[in-house]
Amino acid sequence: MPESAASKFHGEQNAVPVAPNVPVDPSVNTWSRFISTFEASEFTDWVDESLSWKKTCYIGDWSPLLKMRVRGPDSKAFFEYLSTNHWPNFQPNQAKHAIFCRDNGTIIGEGVLMMLDHDDFIFTSVPGVTWAVYQFHHGNRKFNATIDIVSND
Repeated sequence: MPESAASKFHGEQNAVPVAPNVPVDPSVNTWSRFISTFEASEFTDWVDESLSWKKTCYIGDWSPLLKMRVRGPDSKAFFEYLSTNHWPNFQPNQAKHAIFCRDNGTIIGEGVLMMLDHDDFIFTSVPGVTWAVYQFHHGNRKFNATIDIVSND
C-alpha cells in the first residue's frame, strides 16, 4: 500500500508539528499556528473558505479547544447574558454559534454552544471559555447554575 502524503509529512525528522486530525496538503504554502501545532491556513482561497459556512459547508475540528459545562436553572440565561445572541427556539440536542462581547462592543470570544438539556450546556472555545468562567465568578450578575471545565472529557 503506498504511503500517503500525510504519513510522509508526519514521518520526516524535522517536519513542522502539524495537527494530527487536519488533512496535510504538501502544496499548501501558508500555515497558521494552532495552540502547539500548525494547520494549513487555506486549501483553496480565503474568500471561498470564509464564505463556506454560508454558501456550502464548513467542517472544522474544535476538539483541542477548551470546553466548559454549565448546569442549572439559569444556565441558558447565563449564556444569553454573555452573548450577543438570543435563542428563543433553542432546543436540546441543538448547537448554536455564541459570540461574547465586552460592554464596549468588542468581541472577547466566540464558540459553539451545545444544549444537552434545558438546563445543561457545553460551550467550546478558548477565549470564550476564559471570559465565561471569569464572568461567572466575578461578573456583575449571579446565576443559579454550576460551571465545570470538562476539556478532557
